[in-house]
Amino acid sequence: MIMGDKQYLKKHVLPLYMKMAEFYENYLTFRINEDGTLAEWMDKNYPDVYQHRHNSHLHPVFPRIELIHAVDTALLHAATAALYKRFEFDTSSTHGLIHLALQAIHLKNTHIMELNLDMSWKAGKLVSFAIHGSSSISLR
Repeated sequence: MIMGDKQYLKKHVLPLYMKMAEFYENYLTFRINEDGTLAEWMDKNYPDVYQHRHNSHLHPVFPRIELIHAVDTALLHAATAALYKRFEFDTSSTHGLIHLALQAIHLKNTHIMELNLDMSWKAGKLVSFAIHGSSSISLR
C-alpha cells in the first residue's frame, strides 16, 4: 500500500474511525450519581465506594483532560464533589495522594491540592511528586 492510497483509506481506515467515533459518542459518557458526584461506574447497578484507593472515575480530570475543558458545568461540579468525597477517606498510598492533588489542580481546587501535598510532605512522601507532577498546570 502506498501511504495516502484513497481506496485503502476508504476501505480500512474510515470504517475504523467511524466505529471509534460511534463508540466514543454512545458509550464513553459520564454519569452523575445520586450523591451529585461523578459516578465511578457507567452501570447504575454498581454502587460508588469512596473509601478505597482507586479514583479512576476522576481520570478524565487527570491524567486525561476531557473534563477540564468541559462546557457542561454540572460535570465539573460533579467531578469536584467526587474529589471531596474521595478525599474524606485518607490514603497511605503516595500514588493516590499525588493523583488526588493533580486532579485538584486540574479542577483549580487549591484547598484539596494543598491538603494532599501537606499530607504527602508530613508522611515523607513528597519525593514522588517530582516524578508524577511534571505537568505545568496553571491555577488561574
